Amino acid sequence: MWNTLKKNEKIKVQNALIEGEQAERNRLALELHDSVANDLNGIMLMLRNSTEQNNLHDDAGISRSIEKLDQTHQQVRKLSHTLMPRSLTERGLKQAIADLANEFSNGTLSIEIQLLGLDQRLATGIEFNVYCIILEALNNCLKHAKATRIFIECNKVETQMFVSIEDNGMGFDTSKISEQSGIGLQNITNRVKMMNGNIDINSSLGQGTVIELQVTLN
Repeated sequence: MWNTLKKNEKIKVQNALIEGEQAERNRLALELHDSVANDLNGIMLMLRNSTEQNNLHDDAGISRSIEKLDQTHQQVRKLSHTLMPRSLTERGLKQAIADLANEFSNGTLSIEIQLLGLDQRLATGIEFNVYCIILEALNNCLKHAKATRIFIECNKVETQMFVSIEDNGMGFDTSKISEQSGIGLQNITNRVKMMNGNIDINSSLGQGTVIELQVTLN
């Protein structure tokens, strides 16, 4: 009885933390999109109008400034969408993962996905945490692993959620994971714990990395 009460209380606290993080992400995303991004866009328009009115098309400094502002504007918009992607809130985890794969894929990185059992919406906290885990793993691959191929599985089978992210990157020594994993893998592990799930990280130098997690859905 006491253990059940403690477990229920723990779940309530975890859900409150998730809801708080989501609310803060929503606030920051809206602030970036509606304020910062719009301000940057307004500055670009003023500079372009001033350039045309004063016939300064050949001014290299102004041209570089406009180009840099445009790049910053796009980065802010991208950050806003990453903080709280519209596809996740409006269409669910399946579409959000597909969008992530498309966003990260490029000429040197190929991402393959397998998504099963995700046609129905899941609990908000589960969708949010799984999305953040996959996003964190992709960022790690991009920054550290130097991978050229990534395979993402996210499958729901009855009351179980299985997620696997596998890359062919540099890999690392798992015996030193606490020393060299940095914030990225710690964030992933913490999110799995928040869902009362299990995580397994397999890697070795030169052999890539596989992150696997399993979560029981309530």
